[in-house]
Amino acid sequence: MMVAEPKATRKRVDPRLRRALIMEEAVSLIGECGYNGFNLHDLARRCGLSNGGVLYHFPSKEHLFLAMLESLHQQQEAHLQPLVDQLQSELATGGVSRSTLRQLLRGIAVAGQDRPAVAQVFLTLKVESSHPGHPAYDYFQRVDRQTRDLLLSACSGLVAEPLRLARQLQAVLDGLLVVWLREEKGFDFVAEVDAALETLLPGG
Repeated sequence: MMVAEPKATRKRVDPRLRRALIMEEAVSLIGECGYNGFNLHDLARRCGLSNGGVLYHFPSKEHLFLAMLESLHQQQEAHLQPLVDQLQSELATGGVSRSTLRQLLRGIAVAGQDRPAVAQVFLTLKVESSHPGHPAYDYFQRVDRQTRDLLLSACSGLVAEPLRLARQLQAVLDGLLVVWLREEKGFDFVAEVDAALETLLPGG
């Protein structure tokens, strides 16, 4: 008499862990093909899920992208929080030193160099979301505004035209990151940022 073998059961994964794994694969995929080349079928295949399995956690491609961006942003904020706290402490007591501002901007550069795939995703989506119809348009508008406001506050006691300097500092970080990624990380990104900051923010 043959006894039927029990059916294999799939181990249930914690939904939060599953969401994190899906977003991690999405970062890799977007870094390779951008937003417009990205599709849920390829993502589902990489995750070992059906399309419906991905949509169970993220109702649409747009929901996935925004959740992924927010998650990555929170991770970066947590990494940079001590530097931001130092800058805000100095703001509250009369003004930010050039050294403190350089340290914060260098911290942003280090985060990009340490996680190039994440940096690639941010840059790709930032460029592609320049049109108001893009689902990430509002996100990047908000993040850019918050970053510029922080830099503007920090620069206000340092130079006669703080808004111009704030824009230049943002442009240095974004511009050098683009060149670094296009040149396949062929130079020390952080060292180049340091050199640019010494020019824009000389002294202590």
